[in-house]
Amino acid sequence: MKRCAFIAILVLLIPFWFDTATASTRADSTNATAARFAAGLSLEKSGPVGTLALITRISPHFFNASSLLSSGQEGGLSSQVFWTIYQTPAVSVALGIGASVDVIDENPTYDQAVTYLSSTPGLALTLKPGANIMIHLAYVNLNPGENPRGYRFHALLSLPLSP
Repeated sequence: MKRCAFIAILVLLIPFWFDTATASTRADSTNATAARFAAGLSLEKSGPVGTLALITRISPHFFNASSLLSSGQEGGLSSQVFWTIYQTPAVSVALGIGASVDVIDENPTYDQAVTYLSSTPGLALTLKPGANIMIHLAYVNLNPGENPRGYRFHALLSLPLSP
């Protein structure tokens, strides 16, 4: 219940963060030069899972991370919107909201596969050690999640996509 209350408060406060400028007067910030391709590992159920992600900037304070996870017999697709709450040239911290769909015990025809749909609030830390390389660390809480699937850790390395 505390998580739901925190998420509700966060979502209600987001509109007050923006300036008075409307969306029609803002420049489009979702272009190919702002997109990043990321690859790395995620920890789920205490085991490593291969992860590929596409990270795109939505606005100066928001970005989207869509990721594909696969560990052979299990796979998942998640999409998180992250709200940057602290940013310096080398480090940024963001709060995450989004969704996750996981397919468990799949087979070639997807018969008798179990699918989980979860909301995924979380926290992300981005480090920029070089000019183009970024390291993304994230903790995502799967809610609701089956007992061994209550959380997910991501460690990704990303490079910019050029047009």
